[in-house]
Amino acid sequence: MDSGHLHLLLNHLPVTGVLVALAIFGVGRLRGNRQFQQLALALVLLFGLATIPAYPTGASAEDVVKRLPGAPKALIEAHEEAATAAFVVAELLAGLGLSGLVRFRKSAAIPKSFAVGLLVLALSASGPLSWTGFLGGKIRHPEIRSTSQIAEGPDAEMGTGSHGNDD
Repeated sequence: MDSGHLHLLLNHLPVTGVLVALAIFGVGRLRGNRQFQQLALALVLLFGLATIPAYPTGASAEDVVKRLPGAPKALIEAHEEAATAAFVVAELLAGLGLSGLVRFRKSAAIPKSFAVGLLVLALSASGPLSWTGFLGGKIRHPEIRSTSQIAEGPDAEMGTGSHGNDD
């Protein structure tokens, strides 16, 4: 396994993991279950830490993909730019998860203000993480590109206003 494979393996963890952790945290809040909330904080930390190796291994994956015939360079660049923002927000979320684990390890409950902040940041983080994953998928999966991007070739610019208007 090389770093390109490692990138593909790791990059799914933060995208899906944050949503799983968010769901577990929500259930824990609704049921008043501190253990669920603590588990969610640990998962947020874990999935945020998974972005640390996923981010730099993207450069290796990029080197491999750019050498392939018909490599969509514009899509690769768009994915790379989105990954930077996603990395930052994932690390902020991981930091908040770690902070919660440390600050509230002996508390009977996690304060509502912290819970709201975590939920807001987790929801905010899921957007850039999902967008980055979506752009990454377009690189090697032309079936999820718009028909105009496929027709224009691999270097077609990333349009943002025509998603779903392929007719």
